[in-house]
Amino acid sequence: MEIKVNSVKPYEKAALSTLQFDVEVEYKRFERVILGVSGYLKSDDGKILSTLNEVSLQEGGETSSLLGILGARGSYRDKEFEEHISNRFLLIAILDKATLDYIEKRRLSDAKRRVILNLELHVTFLVSEALISHLHLTNEKVILPSNREGYRVVFAYSPDYASQYNNLWVLSASGGPSFLHVEKRVKTVRIEIPETDWIYDFVPKLGLGEYFIVEIPRGGDVIKDVWSYVEKAEEAFRRWDSKSVYAYCVRLESYLIEWLRRGLVKKVLFIERGGVVLMLILKS
Repeated sequence: MEIKVNSVKPYEKAALSTLQFDVEVEYKRFERVILGVSGYLKSDDGKILSTLNEVSLQEGGETSSLLGILGARGSYRDKEFEEHISNRFLLIAILDKATLDYIEKRRLSDAKRRVILNLELHVTFLVSEALISHLHLTNEKVILPSNREGYRVVFAYSPDYASQYNNLWVLSASGGPSFLHVEKRVKTVRIEIPETDWIYDFVPKLGLGEYFIVEIPRGGDVIKDVWSYVEKAEEAFRRWDSKSVYAYCVRLESYLIEWLRRGLVKKVLFIERGGVVLMLILKS
């Protein structure tokens, strides 16, 4: 059995900021059916961020779909129990402001500015323990109490059992009274969202505003303090501390002027696109 996450992206049908996860569960045909998929969305340090809830993959009003067929072993069709099938589920996680702020805090602490999430997936199955009882109809006639004529039924093991009668596929428990049991599998899947994907594909749709990326040349005579100013400005922006943002940006501006004077960069371009200012630094 395999549980995997095919994709993650913003869920745009919710009023609140929401992530969606395309989850696929593979299992053996006839052996079990899926009753439901749920779980928790966790941060990289194990904090619970949200619950995972299933929503329909299909559009429209009332829908129905066959998730699987539960079977019984002990017939010529046993080989079909070894076939694997899969079902897809769409799970969503609703995120409030405090949760989004915590995700951003964890992202900024990552060396590559990635968003790292853990999906703790709970998959509940209904599992078959039933067997086909190998009953055979003989040619021996018997008289029933109602004076109706019938035929004697006998048991005889047959590895490739089959019956030509629709109602002679009789179910039996296996060594006890249990026919079925409910089973839960829990698996944690790690999700990594690169910085550029998070900024361009997730942030605008999650209501986190818009970012611009600044490319600053490393090494040589470039003053290391500029990196701390960029990070401090970003942190102040997340706190809506506009005075600190302006203060750190003014300090950064002085470094940009110095780089231009000393020839460490060729030019600095400011481009406005859709109300967002992009700052492009061209290396020498």
